Amino acid sequence: DGHTDATRDVQLLDNQRQFVSWSKDNTIRVWDLYNANQLGRYEKHTAGVNAVAVSPNGQQFASGDIETGLILWDMTTGEILHEFTGVQFIHRILFNSDGSQMLTSALNGLFLHDTATYELIWQNRFVAFTDARFSSDDSAIVGTSFTNSAGGIWIISTENGNIINSVNNSSAVFSGDFVSEDEIAFS
Repeated sequence: DGHTDATRDVQLLDNQRQFVSWSKDNTIRVWDLYNANQLGRYEKHTAGVNAVAVSPNGQQFASGDIETGLILWDMTTGEILHEFTGVQFIHRILFNSDGSQMLTSALNGLFLHDTATYELIWQNRFVAFTDARFSSDDSAIVGTSFTNSAGGIWIISTENGNIINSVNNSSAVFSGDFVSEDEIAFS
């Protein structure tokens, strides 16, 4: 009953009794941690699922694939709430602390969506983003990027998507996160 192709990653849910997995087989699955029973199977993607994020209240989750699929789901019913367009090859999806906004880092940019209206709040398409994380107060985002010959670290305003600061790197930067309000770790 498991995935039929490579599992990309897993995430333990906040209830500590379930976890979600996603795979190159185009599916997302929810499992019981203690007996490994499959509790849910979500199918709509037409390409391998590369990223999943569960909202802070556990009621929704978002999934993104290696082509153009970005979907917001109802975690309880399995219903598709919205399919977003314009995003290509999703690397990471995150919700802000109250779940009202969804941040997506992708090959064609960085995208911030409203999870209630599904509207695009802003987008930055100046580089291929490999990762992005909200600051603890949700006021800023750290994003990492790569091109054919270099990488970068970007500090971006959550309010309007404007660049607050940036650091160029001579090679790709794949991941970053806020260590504190004024320190960032990256690799």
